[in-house]
Amino acid sequence: MRPPISETSAEFGRRVAEARRRAGMGQEKCARRARVHVTMLSSIERGRRNPGMYNIVKIASAIGIPPGDLLNDLPPPPAEQDDTND
Repeated sequence: MRPPISETSAEFGRRVAEARRRAGMGQEKCARRARVHVTMLSSIERGRRNPGMYNIVKIASAIGIPPGDLLNDLPPPPAEQDDTND
């Protein structure tokens, strides 16, 4: 199995999965409510996909939580290489 994109993506995915389970929802029901494909939700939960803001809001709404609950205090993404002189 491929590793998560980053620790940020992995942690976000763990939060989505945990919140979804606490809400008593399977992936299919959550995806249907959020109007996203179940494979997208699965990829997000495994840290293999970085959702855009619109999908974050849709998923949080489907679960019944504020989007900030999924985002607050996430570890920062890894620094990207910058070839410019600062």
